[in-house]
Amino acid sequence: MAQYDVNLREYWRIVRKRKFIVLVIAVILGIFSTAFAILGAPAPLYTTECMIEIKRERLVEGIYSKTSHLRTPTTSRPRSL
Repeated sequence: MAQYDVNLREYWRIVRKRKFIVLVIAVILGIFSTAFAILGAPAPLYTTECMIEIKRERLVEGIYSKTSHLRTPTTSRPRSL
């Protein structure tokens, strides 16, 4: 049985020499795999619909005021003598 001494440089030289064939095969495989994925996709088993209703509130009284509406009001108590 013959032994072959082939290194990575030799493989790289062959790939560079046949780069057109490698490129064509890669493109053909890409086209076929894309077509198969699109045409062979199964039909969906179910569908769903959703409706979201958004109502805007027109009150903007406390939003732009400088005083905070979260502060507790201070009340004055009458002093005991």
